[in-house]
Amino acid sequence: MLHPVTNQLNRPFPQLRKGTVKVDDALASLLKLTPVRNFVKKWEDEEAPGIFANHAKRYILALRPDSGISFHETDRYKNPRGNKSRKGKKPIAVDTPARRDPATFIEVGVFATRNFKKGEVVNLRGGIADLTEEEDDEMRDSGGRRDFSVLWSERKNCFCLLLGPARFVNHDCRNNVEFQLVGANMTFKVLEDIAKDEEIFTHYGDHYFDTKNAACLCATCEE
Repeated sequence: MLHPVTNQLNRPFPQLRKGTVKVDDALASLLKLTPVRNFVKKWEDEEAPGIFANHAKRYILALRPDSGISFHETDRYKNPRGNKSRKGKKPIAVDTPARRDPATFIEVGVFATRNFKKGEVVNLRGGIADLTEEEDDEMRDSGGRRDFSVLWSERKNCFCLLLGPARFVNHDCRNNVEFQLVGANMTFKVLEDIAKDEEIFTHYGDHYFDTKNAACLCATCEE
């Protein structure tokens, strides 16, 4: 049985996936929930409500059926590199158990729910925060990079912490999208045609998984 708070937070999302509720209405319903109001009150900053609302809206837009994407569990990274059972196989979505220990760590991927053409922009938004070398080293040492998405930005010439639903886009050395900044939001530009049900991949950087990505677990590196 789900915790009552979880039930409250989950309430708007089935309607979002069906497209039967407007984005602004879903956001308003979310912001009225007691757990959300209590969370925002913890931050003694008058801008906190607006920042939270903008961040939540990114997720709401991603959950709509017209977003062209969906989030699914993947078992790609649970297998050691070179595992013959996975070698040469395309990443696929796996069925998610109806019940699971909340402490269980899972890997998630972003999959296309329609065909995308080269040059299109995937409606999957995110924010970015610059990381200093010290912060990046600390995340590596503490294992924090396993819980957060960190990308190298050629434009900023530094590693950046990726926030919002865009953080669930996994890496592949032969990526089919690239991230780009549009105002205060980060989106993804399609580099090659993507078929429905294919996973969407970006590139985290040339040395993200050790020197020259020697420890990379992507499908391309296993070919």
